[in-house]
Order: sequence, then C-alpha cells, then structure tokens
Amino acid sequence: MEKLLVKLLLHGAMITAIIVGLSNATFASAVIAALGIGVASYLESLNISSTFGSFEIISLLRSSRLSE
Repeated sequence: MEKLLVKLLLHGAMITAIIVGLSNATFASAVIAALGIGVASYLESLNISSTFGSFEIISLLRSSRLSE
C-alpha cells in the first residue's frame, strides 16, 4: 500500500512539474524537441522511418540547401 502511495505521489509531482514547466516557453520547446528526437530514434530503430520517408525528406532538404 505504501509503495502505491509513493508511486502516486511521484507521478503527481512529475505531472505537476511538467504542467508548470510547459508554461515556460523555453522548457516547453525543449520538451517537444526531446520528444521528437525520441520518437524519431524509436522509429529509426524499428526501420519504420523508411515507410514514412521523413529522414529521406530531411536529407533531401539539407542537400538542396547545401547546393544553393
């Protein structure tokens, strides 16, 4: 029972910290960027990214900017 209460308190504290932090634009953009990087890495590890073609599109955009 005590472990459950500790887990609930920890989750509540984390959720509160995230909500308060998201009101700060710098923190919010950092969290969104970190989530995006995490999702992209996860998809890359599953080789799903080739289905979406997101990495191919990004590399094409980068190469087109370099050629200008």
